[in-house]
Amino acid sequence: MLKKAIAFCIVGVLAGCAGTELDKAAEMTPEADEHGTLLYDGYVKLSELEYNEGDYKDSDLFAERAMMA
Repeated sequence: MLKKAIAFCIVGVLAGCAGTELDKAAEMTPEADEHGTLLYDGYVKLSELEYNEGDYKDSDLFAERAMMA
């Protein structure tokens, strides 16, 4: 019973960490050329779409790509 409770807590904590990168990416101002800015905008839009669908893992992936752009 204790093992199940610990596993449940770990899953809850890990799930709470997903989907947090979109806010960071959306707050950024791209400092790139036109291509980099368009790339950033596209990745942020993809991140928002995935977040709205509840796919937080992919949302974080596209948000991280936006921040790299």
